[in-house]
Amino acid sequence: MLQHTGGTLLQGDGQQRLNGVSTDSRQIQPGDMFVALQGDQFDGHAFVEAAAQQGAAIALVSAEFAQPLNVGGGAKWGDLTVIAVPNTLVALQQLARVQRQRFAGTVVGITGSNGKTTVKEMTASVLEQHYATFRSPGNLNNHIGLPLSWLRLPPEVEVCVCEMGMNHLGEIRDLCSIARPHIGLVTNVALAHVGYLGSLDEVQQAKGELIDALDSDGIAVVNIDDPRTRALGERAPGRVVTFGGSPEADVRGRVCADRGFDGLQCELDMDGATWPCHVALPGQHNLSNALAAAAVGVVLKVPAPKIVAGIQGYRGMYGRMAIRHLHNDMIMIDDSYNANPDSMRAALQFLQQVPDAGRRLAVLGDMRELGEAAPALHREVGALAWQCGVDELIVLGEFAAMFAEGAREAGMASAHIHAVASHQEAVTVVERLLGSRDVVLIKGSRGMTMERVVEGMLAMAEKA
Repeated sequence: MLQHTGGTLLQGDGQQRLNGVSTDSRQIQPGDMFVALQGDQFDGHAFVEAAAQQGAAIALVSAEFAQPLNVGGGAKWGDLTVIAVPNTLVALQQLARVQRQRFAGTVVGITGSNGKTTVKEMTASVLEQHYATFRSPGNLNNHIGLPLSWLRLPPEVEVCVCEMGMNHLGEIRDLCSIARPHIGLVTNVALAHVGYLGSLDEVQQAKGELIDALDSDGIAVVNIDDPRTRALGERAPGRVVTFGGSPEADVRGRVCADRGFDGLQCELDMDGATWPCHVALPGQHNLSNALAAAAVGVVLKVPAPKIVAGIQGYRGMYGRMAIRHLHNDMIMIDDSYNANPDSMRAALQFLQQVPDAGRRLAVLGDMRELGEAAPALHREVGALAWQCGVDELIVLGEFAAMFAEGAREAGMASAHIHAVASHQEAVTVVERLLGSRDVVLIKGSRGMTMERVVEGMLAMAEKA
Protein backbone atom coordinates (compact mmCIF):
# COMPACT_ATOMS: atom_id res chain seq x y z
CA MET A 1 0.00 0.00 0.00
CA LEU A 2 2.83 2.39 0.82
CA GLN A 3 4.43 1.64 -2.53
CA HIS A 4 1.27 2.17 -4.59
CA THR A 5 0.07 5.32 -2.84
CA GLY A 6 3.40 7.05 -2.17
CA GLY A 7 2.42 6.98 1.49
CA THR A 8 4.44 7.28 4.68
CA LEU A 9 3.91 5.03 7.70
CA LEU A 10 3.45 7.40 10.62
CA GLN A 11 2.41 4.95 13.27
CA GLY A 12 1.71 1.27 13.73
CA ASP A 13 2.46 -2.07 12.12
CA GLY A 14 3.83 -1.99 8.57
CA GLN A 15 2.65 -5.59 8.12
CA GLN A 16 -0.94 -4.82 9.11
CA ARG A 17 -3.57 -6.55 6.96
CA LEU A 18 -7.03 -5.09 6.36
CA ASN A 19 -10.43 -6.70 6.05
CA GLY A 20 -12.27 -3.94 4.18
CA VAL A 21 -12.26 -0.27 3.29
CA SER A 22 -14.70 2.49 4.22
CA THR A 23 -14.92 6.26 4.03
CA ASP A 24 -17.69 6.34 6.67
CA SER A 25 -16.53 5.91 10.28
CA ARG A 26 -20.03 4.71 11.23
CA GLN A 27 -19.70 1.70 8.92
CA ILE A 28 -16.24 0.61 10.02
CA GLN A 29 -15.91 -3.04 10.98
CA PRO A 30 -13.01 -4.41 13.06
CA GLY A 31 -9.93 -4.73 10.88
CA ASP A 32 -11.08 -2.23 8.23
CA MET A 33 -9.16 0.69 6.79
CA PHE A 34 -10.73 4.13 7.21
CA VAL A 35 -10.00 6.61 4.39
CA ALA A 36 -10.30 10.22 5.56
CA LEU A 37 -11.71 12.03 2.53
CA GLN A 38 -12.27 15.77 2.31
CA GLY A 39 -15.06 17.65 0.54
CA ASP A 40 -16.59 21.08 0.39
CA GLN A 41 -18.78 20.40 3.42
CA PHE A 42 -17.01 17.58 5.27
CA ASP A 43 -13.60 16.45 6.43
CA GLY A 44 -13.10 12.80 7.27
CA HIS A 45 -10.07 13.64 9.40
CA ALA A 46 -12.49 14.74 12.11
CA PHE A 47 -13.64 11.12 12.39
CA VAL A 48 -10.36 9.22 12.58
CA GLU A 49 -10.70 8.79 16.33
CA ALA A 50 -14.27 7.51 15.92
CA ALA A 51 -13.07 5.03 13.29
CA ALA A 52 -10.36 3.81 15.66
CA GLN A 53 -12.95 3.30 18.39
CA GLN A 54 -15.05 1.28 15.92
CA GLY A 55 -12.11 -1.09 15.42
CA ALA A 56 -10.36 0.32 12.35
CA ALA A 57 -6.94 -1.25 11.86
CA ILE A 58 -5.60 1.39 9.46
CA ALA A 59 -6.32 5.06 8.83
CA LEU A 60 -5.34 6.65 5.51
CA VAL A 61 -4.91 10.38 6.09
CA SER A 62 -3.66 13.41 4.23
CA ALA A 63 -0.07 14.37 4.99
CA GLU A 64 -1.26 17.96 5.33
CA PHE A 65 -3.39 16.95 8.31
CA ALA A 66 -1.09 14.39 9.91
CA GLN A 67 0.46 16.75 12.43
CA PRO A 68 -2.82 18.25 13.74
CA LEU A 69 -4.12 14.69 14.18
CA ASN A 70 -1.47 14.21 16.88
CA VAL A 71 -0.23 10.96 15.38
CA GLY A 72 1.83 9.02 17.85
CA GLY A 73 -0.16 10.39 20.75
CA GLY A 74 -0.26 7.00 22.46
CA ALA A 75 -3.56 6.15 24.10
CA LYS A 76 -5.55 8.39 21.77
CA TRP A 77 -4.76 6.22 18.78
CA GLY A 78 -3.85 2.94 20.44
CA ASP A 79 -2.79 0.28 17.93
CA LEU A 80 -4.15 2.15 14.91
CA THR A 81 -1.81 2.05 11.94
CA VAL A 82 -1.70 5.49 10.31
CA ILE A 83 -0.54 6.13 6.75
CA ALA A 84 -0.14 9.64 5.36
CA VAL A 85 -0.54 10.27 1.63
CA PRO A 86 -0.48 13.45 -0.47
CA ASN A 87 -4.18 13.07 -1.35
CA THR A 88 -6.51 10.47 0.17
CA LEU A 89 -8.95 10.38 -2.76
CA VAL A 90 -6.15 9.87 -5.29
CA ALA A 91 -4.72 7.14 -3.04
CA LEU A 92 -8.11 5.41 -2.81
CA GLN A 93 -8.43 5.45 -6.58
CA GLN A 94 -4.90 4.19 -7.06
CA LEU A 95 -5.51 1.24 -4.74
CA ALA A 96 -8.59 0.41 -6.84
CA ARG A 97 -6.45 0.53 -10.00
CA VAL A 98 -4.07 -1.97 -8.43
CA GLN A 99 -6.98 -4.25 -7.57
CA ARG A 100 -8.25 -3.98 -11.14
CA GLN A 101 -4.79 -4.84 -12.54
CA ARG A 102 -4.82 -8.03 -10.49
CA PHE A 103 -8.29 -9.03 -11.69
CA ALA A 104 -8.17 -11.59 -14.50
CA GLY A 105 -11.91 -11.71 -15.17
CA THR A 106 -14.34 -9.72 -17.30
CA VAL A 107 -15.52 -6.19 -16.47
CA VAL A 108 -18.93 -4.89 -17.56
CA GLY A 109 -19.44 -1.12 -17.33
CA ILE A 110 -22.99 0.27 -17.35
CA THR A 111 -24.15 3.86 -17.71
CA GLY A 112 -27.19 5.75 -18.98
CA SER A 113 -29.60 8.50 -18.01
CA ASN A 114 -32.31 6.12 -16.78
CA GLY A 115 -32.32 2.59 -15.47
CA LYS A 116 -28.60 2.01 -14.96
CA THR A 117 -28.93 0.67 -11.40
CA THR A 118 -31.80 -1.63 -12.36
CA VAL A 119 -29.88 -2.82 -15.43
CA LYS A 120 -26.76 -3.35 -13.33
CA GLU A 121 -28.68 -5.49 -10.83
CA MET A 122 -30.60 -7.39 -13.51
CA THR A 123 -27.39 -8.00 -15.50
CA ALA A 124 -25.69 -9.38 -12.42
CA SER A 125 -28.74 -11.60 -11.80
CA VAL A 126 -28.34 -13.00 -15.32
CA LEU A 127 -24.58 -13.47 -15.16
CA GLU A 128 -24.55 -15.13 -11.75
CA GLN A 129 -26.56 -17.97 -13.26
CA HIS A 130 -23.36 -18.96 -15.09
CA TYR A 131 -20.41 -17.13 -13.49
CA ALA A 132 -19.15 -16.04 -10.09
CA THR A 133 -20.38 -12.46 -10.33
CA PHE A 134 -19.83 -9.27 -8.33
CA ARG A 135 -21.79 -6.05 -8.81
CA SER A 136 -21.00 -2.63 -7.41
CA PRO A 137 -23.11 -2.38 -4.25
CA GLY A 138 -26.13 -0.06 -4.19
CA ASN A 139 -25.39 3.06 -6.20
CA LEU A 140 -21.61 3.19 -5.61
CA ASN A 141 -21.09 4.60 -9.07
CA ASN A 142 -18.95 7.75 -8.76
CA HIS A 143 -15.31 8.73 -8.20
CA ILE A 144 -15.54 7.49 -4.59
CA GLY A 145 -18.06 4.67 -4.86
CA LEU A 146 -16.50 2.84 -7.79
CA PRO A 147 -13.04 2.56 -6.14
CA LEU A 148 -14.71 1.35 -2.95
CA SER A 149 -16.52 -1.29 -5.00
CA TRP A 150 -13.26 -2.57 -6.47
CA LEU A 151 -11.69 -2.79 -3.03
CA ARG A 152 -14.54 -5.07 -1.93
CA LEU A 153 -14.06 -7.51 -4.83
CA PRO A 154 -13.97 -11.15 -3.58
CA PRO A 155 -11.08 -13.27 -4.91
CA GLU A 156 -13.26 -15.90 -6.60
CA VAL A 157 -15.10 -13.48 -8.92
CA GLU A 158 -15.14 -14.12 -12.68
CA VAL A 159 -17.25 -11.14 -13.82
CA CYS A 160 -17.48 -7.68 -12.24
CA VAL A 161 -20.46 -5.47 -13.14
CA CYS A 162 -19.83 -1.77 -12.50
CA GLU A 163 -22.34 1.07 -12.60
CA MET A 164 -20.91 4.41 -13.75
CA GLY A 165 -22.63 7.70 -13.00
CA MET A 166 -21.69 11.26 -13.82
CA ASN A 167 -22.82 14.86 -13.82
CA HIS A 168 -19.86 16.42 -15.63
CA LEU A 169 -17.85 15.67 -18.74
CA GLY A 170 -14.77 13.56 -18.06
CA GLU A 171 -16.14 11.70 -15.03
CA ILE A 172 -16.97 8.47 -16.84
CA ARG A 173 -13.62 8.64 -18.61
CA ASP A 174 -11.93 8.78 -15.21
CA LEU A 175 -14.02 5.88 -13.90
CA CYS A 176 -13.09 3.84 -16.97
CA SER A 177 -9.40 4.50 -16.27
CA ILE A 178 -9.97 2.58 -13.03
CA ALA A 179 -12.40 -0.15 -14.16
CA ARG A 180 -11.02 -0.68 -17.72
CA PRO A 181 -14.22 -2.36 -18.96
CA HIS A 182 -14.31 -5.10 -21.59
CA ILE A 183 -18.03 -4.51 -22.22
CA GLY A 184 -19.67 -1.07 -22.18
CA LEU A 185 -23.48 -0.82 -21.96
CA VAL A 186 -25.39 2.45 -22.44
CA THR A 187 -29.08 2.23 -21.52
CA ASN A 188 -30.24 5.58 -22.97
CA VAL A 189 -29.43 9.28 -23.21
CA ALA A 190 -32.00 11.66 -21.71
CA LEU A 191 -32.45 14.93 -19.83
CA ALA A 192 -30.57 14.04 -16.67
CA HIS A 193 -27.74 16.30 -15.38
CA VAL A 194 -28.34 18.69 -18.27
CA GLY A 195 -28.10 21.54 -15.76
CA TYR A 196 -24.43 20.72 -15.25
CA LEU A 197 -23.65 19.67 -18.81
CA GLY A 198 -25.57 22.34 -20.71
CA SER A 199 -27.27 20.33 -23.45
CA LEU A 200 -28.47 16.88 -24.46
CA ASP A 201 -25.57 16.70 -26.90
CA GLU A 202 -23.15 17.01 -24.00
CA VAL A 203 -25.06 14.36 -22.02
CA GLN A 204 -24.56 12.08 -25.03
CA GLN A 205 -20.88 12.99 -25.14
CA ALA A 206 -20.47 12.21 -21.44
CA LYS A 207 -22.21 8.83 -21.71
CA GLY A 208 -20.13 8.09 -24.80
CA GLU A 209 -16.96 8.19 -22.73
CA LEU A 210 -17.74 4.59 -21.75
CA ILE A 211 -17.79 3.53 -25.43
CA ASP A 212 -14.64 5.55 -26.12
CA ALA A 213 -12.83 3.66 -23.34
CA LEU A 214 -13.28 0.31 -25.11
CA ASP A 215 -10.48 -1.05 -27.26
CA SER A 216 -10.89 -3.00 -30.50
CA ASP A 217 -11.48 -6.20 -28.51
CA GLY A 218 -14.17 -4.54 -26.40
CA ILE A 219 -17.90 -4.89 -27.00
CA ALA A 220 -20.40 -2.02 -26.96
CA VAL A 221 -23.98 -2.89 -25.96
CA VAL A 222 -26.44 -0.16 -26.91
CA ASN A 223 -30.16 0.54 -27.03
CA ILE A 224 -31.12 0.60 -30.70
CA ASP A 225 -34.47 2.26 -29.92
CA ASP A 226 -32.71 5.40 -28.66
CA PRO A 227 -31.13 7.34 -31.55
CA ARG A 228 -28.44 8.82 -29.34
CA THR A 229 -27.24 5.53 -27.90
CA ARG A 230 -27.43 3.98 -31.35
CA ALA A 231 -25.14 6.77 -32.58
CA LEU A 232 -22.70 6.01 -29.75
CA GLY A 233 -22.55 2.41 -30.90
CA GLU A 234 -21.63 3.52 -34.39
CA ARG A 235 -18.39 5.02 -33.10
CA ALA A 236 -17.36 1.96 -31.07
CA PRO A 237 -13.91 0.64 -32.04
CA GLY A 238 -14.96 -3.01 -31.85
CA ARG A 239 -18.05 -5.21 -31.94
CA VAL A 240 -21.49 -3.71 -31.25
CA VAL A 241 -24.47 -5.64 -29.89
CA THR A 242 -27.86 -3.93 -29.90
CA PHE A 243 -31.01 -4.49 -27.88
CA GLY A 244 -34.55 -3.11 -28.11
CA GLY A 245 -37.93 -3.56 -29.71
CA SER A 246 -36.72 -2.84 -33.23
CA PRO A 247 -36.61 -5.78 -35.67
CA GLU A 248 -33.01 -4.74 -36.35
CA ALA A 249 -31.92 -5.35 -32.75
CA ASP A 250 -29.60 -8.28 -32.01
CA VAL A 251 -31.57 -9.01 -28.83
CA ARG A 252 -35.24 -8.15 -29.29
CA GLY A 253 -38.34 -8.34 -27.14
CA ARG A 254 -41.98 -7.44 -26.84
CA VAL A 255 -44.59 -7.21 -24.10
CA CYS A 256 -47.27 -9.86 -24.56
CA ALA A 257 -49.27 -8.90 -21.46
CA ASP A 258 -48.90 -6.06 -18.99
CA ARG A 259 -49.91 -7.50 -15.62
CA GLY A 260 -49.71 -4.21 -13.75
CA PHE A 261 -48.21 -4.63 -10.30
CA ASP A 262 -47.27 -8.21 -11.18
CA GLY A 263 -44.96 -7.12 -13.98
CA LEU A 264 -44.77 -8.01 -17.66
CA GLN A 265 -45.19 -11.21 -19.62
CA CYS A 266 -42.73 -10.88 -22.49
CA GLU A 267 -41.05 -12.69 -25.33
CA LEU A 268 -37.31 -12.37 -25.88
CA ASP A 269 -35.66 -13.14 -29.22
CA MET A 270 -32.06 -14.25 -28.74
CA ASP A 271 -29.75 -16.97 -29.94
CA GLY A 272 -32.06 -17.63 -32.91
CA ALA A 273 -35.07 -18.55 -30.82
CA THR A 274 -37.97 -16.93 -28.95
CA TRP A 275 -38.18 -17.37 -25.18
CA PRO A 276 -41.13 -16.55 -22.90
CA CYS A 277 -40.02 -14.49 -19.92
CA HIS A 278 -41.76 -12.89 -16.97
CA VAL A 279 -40.28 -9.54 -15.87
CA ALA A 280 -41.38 -9.08 -12.27
CA LEU A 281 -40.95 -5.29 -12.31
CA PRO A 282 -43.98 -3.10 -13.12
CA GLY A 283 -43.88 -0.66 -16.03
CA GLN A 284 -43.31 -1.36 -19.72
CA HIS A 285 -40.01 0.55 -19.65
CA ASN A 286 -38.60 -2.41 -17.72
CA LEU A 287 -38.70 -4.51 -20.90
CA SER A 288 -35.81 -2.37 -22.17
CA ASN A 289 -33.92 -2.98 -18.92
CA ALA A 290 -34.47 -6.73 -19.26
CA LEU A 291 -33.28 -6.70 -22.87
CA ALA A 292 -30.12 -4.83 -21.86
CA ALA A 293 -29.33 -7.49 -19.27
CA ALA A 294 -30.13 -10.26 -21.75
CA ALA A 295 -27.79 -8.70 -24.33
CA VAL A 296 -24.87 -8.83 -21.90
CA GLY A 297 -25.75 -12.44 -21.17
CA VAL A 298 -25.68 -13.21 -24.90
CA VAL A 299 -22.31 -11.47 -25.27
CA LEU A 300 -20.85 -13.57 -22.45
CA LYS A 301 -22.39 -16.79 -23.82
CA VAL A 302 -24.77 -17.42 -20.95
CA PRO A 303 -27.24 -20.09 -22.16
CA ALA A 304 -30.64 -18.61 -22.99
CA PRO A 305 -32.55 -20.58 -20.30
CA LYS A 306 -30.19 -19.16 -17.69
CA ILE A 307 -30.67 -15.63 -19.06
CA VAL A 308 -34.43 -16.05 -18.68
CA ALA A 309 -33.99 -17.45 -15.16
CA GLY A 310 -31.84 -14.50 -14.15
CA ILE A 311 -34.34 -11.94 -15.44
CA GLN A 312 -37.30 -13.73 -13.86
CA GLY A 313 -35.48 -14.02 -10.55
CA TYR A 314 -34.84 -10.28 -10.21
CA ARG A 315 -37.38 -8.62 -7.92
CA GLY A 316 -36.29 -4.98 -7.88
CA MET A 317 -34.79 -2.53 -5.39
CA TYR A 318 -36.03 -0.14 -2.76
CA GLY A 319 -37.23 3.14 -4.22
CA ARG A 320 -37.46 1.94 -7.82
CA MET A 321 -41.06 1.15 -8.78
CA ALA A 322 -41.46 -0.83 -5.57
CA ILE A 323 -45.09 -1.73 -4.84
CA ARG A 324 -46.21 -1.33 -1.21
CA HIS A 325 -49.62 -2.57 -0.13
CA LEU A 326 -51.18 -0.39 2.55
CA HIS A 327 -54.39 -0.81 4.55
CA ASN A 328 -57.87 -0.72 2.97
CA ASP A 329 -56.55 -2.04 -0.35
CA MET A 330 -54.55 1.15 -0.88
CA ILE A 331 -51.30 0.87 -2.82
CA MET A 332 -48.16 2.99 -2.83
CA ILE A 333 -45.76 3.02 -5.78
CA ASP A 334 -42.38 3.85 -4.27
CA ASP A 335 -40.30 5.32 -7.09
CA SER A 336 -38.65 7.76 -4.71
CA TYR A 337 -35.00 7.10 -5.45
CA ASN A 338 -34.50 9.56 -8.32
CA ALA A 339 -36.25 11.45 -11.11
CA ASN A 340 -35.76 13.22 -14.41
CA PRO A 341 -38.34 14.15 -17.07
CA ASP A 342 -38.23 10.77 -18.84
CA SER A 343 -38.47 8.67 -15.70
CA MET A 344 -41.31 10.92 -14.45
CA ARG A 345 -43.16 10.21 -17.70
CA ALA A 346 -42.67 6.45 -17.34
CA ALA A 347 -43.87 6.46 -13.73
CA LEU A 348 -46.94 8.61 -14.45
CA GLN A 349 -47.87 6.48 -17.44
CA PHE A 350 -47.66 3.38 -15.28
CA LEU A 351 -49.88 5.05 -12.67
CA GLN A 352 -52.39 5.82 -15.43
CA GLN A 353 -52.49 2.17 -16.48
CA VAL A 354 -53.12 0.71 -13.01
CA PRO A 355 -56.37 -1.28 -13.38
CA ASP A 356 -59.29 -1.06 -10.95
CA ALA A 357 -57.79 1.86 -9.04
CA GLY A 358 -59.99 4.12 -6.97
CA ARG A 359 -58.27 7.47 -7.37
CA ARG A 360 -54.73 8.18 -8.51
CA LEU A 361 -52.53 10.43 -6.38
CA ALA A 362 -49.01 11.62 -7.20
CA VAL A 363 -46.54 13.12 -4.73
CA LEU A 364 -43.84 14.73 -6.86
CA GLY A 365 -40.62 16.39 -5.72
CA ASP A 366 -38.24 18.52 -7.75
CA MET A 367 -36.22 17.13 -10.64
CA ARG A 368 -32.70 18.41 -9.95
CA GLU A 369 -29.81 19.37 -12.26
CA LEU A 370 -31.92 20.59 -15.18
CA GLY A 371 -30.44 24.08 -15.41
CA GLU A 372 -32.29 26.81 -17.27
CA ALA A 373 -34.78 24.30 -18.65
CA ALA A 374 -36.01 23.36 -15.17
CA PRO A 375 -39.11 25.63 -14.97
CA ALA A 376 -40.45 24.54 -18.35
CA LEU A 377 -39.73 20.87 -17.70
CA HIS A 378 -41.50 20.96 -14.34
CA ARG A 379 -44.51 22.60 -15.99
CA GLU A 380 -44.50 19.82 -18.60
CA VAL A 381 -44.52 17.14 -15.91
CA GLY A 382 -47.34 18.93 -14.09
CA ALA A 383 -49.37 18.92 -17.30
CA LEU A 384 -48.51 15.28 -17.89
CA ALA A 385 -49.81 14.36 -14.42
CA TRP A 386 -53.24 15.70 -15.41
CA GLN A 387 -53.09 14.02 -18.81
CA CYS A 388 -52.25 10.71 -17.12
CA GLY A 389 -55.37 10.87 -14.99
CA VAL A 390 -53.91 12.00 -11.67
CA ASP A 391 -56.83 12.96 -9.40
CA GLU A 392 -54.80 14.63 -6.64
CA LEU A 393 -51.38 16.19 -7.20
CA ILE A 394 -49.14 16.92 -4.20
CA VAL A 395 -45.97 18.85 -5.06
CA LEU A 396 -42.90 19.68 -3.00
CA GLY A 397 -39.71 21.67 -3.53
CA GLU A 398 -38.31 24.74 -5.23
CA PHE A 399 -40.26 24.02 -8.41
CA ALA A 400 -43.56 23.04 -6.76
CA ALA A 401 -45.22 26.13 -8.25
CA MET A 402 -44.07 25.08 -11.73
CA PHE A 403 -45.58 21.59 -11.32
CA ALA A 404 -48.79 23.24 -10.15
CA GLU A 405 -48.86 25.82 -12.94
CA GLY A 406 -48.43 23.14 -15.60
CA ALA A 407 -51.22 21.03 -14.14
CA ARG A 408 -53.61 24.01 -13.93
CA GLU A 409 -52.86 25.12 -17.48
CA ALA A 410 -53.58 21.56 -18.69
CA GLY A 411 -57.01 21.64 -17.03
CA MET A 412 -56.59 20.36 -13.48
CA ALA A 413 -58.69 22.19 -10.90
CA SER A 414 -56.73 24.13 -8.28
CA ALA A 415 -58.65 22.34 -5.52
CA HIS A 416 -56.87 19.12 -6.50
CA ILE A 417 -53.36 20.60 -6.53
CA HIS A 418 -51.59 20.74 -3.17
CA ALA A 419 -48.25 22.55 -2.80
CA VAL A 420 -46.66 21.54 0.49
CA ALA A 421 -43.69 22.91 2.39
CA SER A 422 -42.31 19.70 3.92
CA HIS A 423 -42.25 15.92 3.62
CA GLN A 424 -44.41 15.61 6.73
CA GLU A 425 -47.00 17.97 5.28
CA ALA A 426 -47.06 15.81 2.15
CA VAL A 427 -47.76 12.75 4.31
CA THR A 428 -50.51 14.61 6.16
CA VAL A 429 -52.20 15.67 2.92
CA VAL A 430 -52.01 12.17 1.47
CA GLU A 431 -53.36 10.69 4.69
CA ARG A 432 -56.35 13.04 4.46
CA LEU A 433 -57.01 12.31 0.79
CA LEU A 434 -56.24 8.61 0.45
CA GLY A 435 -59.18 6.23 0.40
CA SER A 436 -59.97 2.59 -0.29
CA ARG A 437 -58.39 1.18 -3.48
CA ASP A 438 -56.54 4.45 -4.16
CA VAL A 439 -53.02 4.36 -5.60
CA VAL A 440 -50.32 6.91 -4.74
CA LEU A 441 -47.04 7.45 -6.59
CA ILE A 442 -44.03 8.91 -4.73
CA LYS A 443 -41.23 10.29 -6.92
CA GLY A 444 -38.52 12.98 -6.97
CA SER A 445 -34.82 13.52 -7.42
CA ARG A 446 -32.30 12.00 -5.01
CA GLY A 447 -31.64 15.34 -3.37
CA MET A 448 -35.33 15.66 -2.48
CA THR A 449 -35.13 12.60 -0.16
CA MET A 450 -38.65 11.54 -1.12
CA GLU A 451 -38.12 8.31 0.80
CA ARG A 452 -39.09 10.38 3.84
CA VAL A 453 -42.60 10.56 2.39
CA VAL A 454 -42.52 6.80 1.83
CA GLU A 455 -41.44 6.21 5.43
CA GLY A 456 -44.17 8.51 6.69
CA MET A 457 -46.76 6.66 4.64
CA LEU A 458 -45.61 3.31 5.96
CA ALA A 459 -45.74 4.61 9.53
CA MET A 460 -49.27 5.86 8.83
CA ALA A 461 -50.27 2.43 7.55
CA GLU A 462 -48.90 0.72 10.67
CA LYS A 463 -51.09 2.88 12.89
CA ALA A 464 -54.25 2.20 10.86
